[in-house]
Amino acid sequence: MSWIPWIVGWLSTAPSPPDCVVHVEGMPAPQLRHHQVQLGGERRRAASVLQLPRAGNVVELLGPRYSGRVSLPASCSAPVILDALPRPATIELAGAPSNAVVSCSNCPGIDPDANYLSSGLPAVETDAWAIRVVFVVRAAGYLPSRLEVPLHPGANVFDIEMRLR
Repeated sequence: MSWIPWIVGWLSTAPSPPDCVVHVEGMPAPQLRHHQVQLGGERRRAASVLQLPRAGNVVELLGPRYSGRVSLPASCSAPVILDALPRPATIELAGAPSNAVVSCSNCPGIDPDANYLSSGLPAVETDAWAIRVVFVVRAAGYLPSRLEVPLHPGANVFDIEMRLR
């Protein structure tokens, strides 16, 4: 029975795993409040610098505009960098007639001469917080409409007003 106090004392003084310092880079600081980081089963609000317990091996950035993932090293002696990658920009044109076709003259990765249904625009890969794009919307019975807007990573909804001929 004399060994029980010793083992209990030894267990209580055993060092806990050290915290890891994680730096989130590659996204505008105001956008951090709309994102979370997940470590193991725990989620918390994202920040540019996080001090996380060694509760898991992978830290994930979750949110509407950016995502990212990094594996934590066995020992967290130096800060870990979590690169935030912009999500592809999806586009919805609210108010466009169902038979409308859309072209984008300067969307990266999209043929400027191609026409798409307004409900089937392809996602646009972005590498910046905002890029300026120009949509031209045409529909039978309506005058063509030109819309110049900033396109952000993630979901983008734009109202378009079409005038009858």
